[in-house]
Amino acid sequence: MPACNKAYAPYPKGYGAYANRYMPLTNQKQYRFMKETLIIQYKNYIEDDIILEFKDKLKDFEIITEKLPEPEFHYATGDVVSDILIFINENQTALIVSNILGRATYDLLKYSIKELFTGFKKLLKRKNNKETNTKSHTLTLNFKILDKSVDFEINATLDNETANKAIDKAFEYLESKRTEQDLQNQDYLSKEYDYNLAKYKYNSESGLWFPINYGDERRKLKNLIDKANNEFKD
Repeated sequence: MPACNKAYAPYPKGYGAYANRYMPLTNQKQYRFMKETLIIQYKNYIEDDIILEFKDKLKDFEIITEKLPEPEFHYATGDVVSDILIFINENQTALIVSNILGRATYDLLKYSIKELFTGFKKLLKRKNNKETNTKSHTLTLNFKILDKSVDFEINATLDNETANKAIDKAFEYLESKRTEQDLQNQDYLSKEYDYNLAKYKYNSESGLWFPINYGDERRKLKNLIDKANNEFKD
């Protein structure tokens, strides 16, 4: 597992990023005061033109872009780092949840994310002819809520129509305020991220998002450890 890059530090709290999100230390101060800014991180192989097209569609947004360091795994948790991560801060998330964000702006944001995913898929198709398959590639939407973060991970194996529906459903889930309820349940919070992050998976058959139940995983692991310890004692 790659070591932590000491030149990087966690994003300021307003941007919904925790231990697996990094930004140059020299830029931290300027980001603290951009309260209505979208941040998009992407891996080195992602072509800049795809990101620029995304920015051009969202001219009413201040968008900060940054290419991710080389490692594909987060050094502390072992999680696979998404190819593209879009961070939507707490102020903007509140506007979405409260239906205050203008409909035109809201629809444009969703449309731009869908178009970005389409461009991402086209790029992968070109590269996959030579390199790898789409199973390990994702685009993640990160929203900041209640001083915690939620990730909606969209896998590149989804066709464009299904991915578009998943994006719509992610925003609907957010508007329903169910994420706020989920964040009160520690079973849905990742211990590896200091119980500050909930991750969601999309079921394309039901067309629904559901939170990963880390509590079940932790209990299963504890039971296995307890069983092994008891067998060792016997």
